[in-house]
Amino acid sequence: MKYLVVLLVVFVGVWLWRSNRIAINKVKQENAEREAERQNAKKTMVACAYCGVHLPQIEALAAPRADLRSQLWFCSTEHRQFGAKQG
Repeated sequence: MKYLVVLLVVFVGVWLWRSNRIAINKVKQENAEREAERQNAKKTMVACAYCGVHLPQIEALAAPRADLRSQLWFCSTEHRQFGAKQG
């Protein structure tokens, strides 16, 4: 009976250790993916919808829109308030 309890304690310890490692690896992977997305966003250039100046997407301000495919980007809050140039 004593060996069964020791075996059970060892089994629970190994299970806790493995589940902790899996959780840590998952967090590391999510952080790496987030960082990769940030690096790609730094490289992506967008044009201001008002004045046409090109700037990195990470520095640009997005207009509030439901459709992300036709997202408008602006270089400043002032230009975002003016909106996209017509014509």
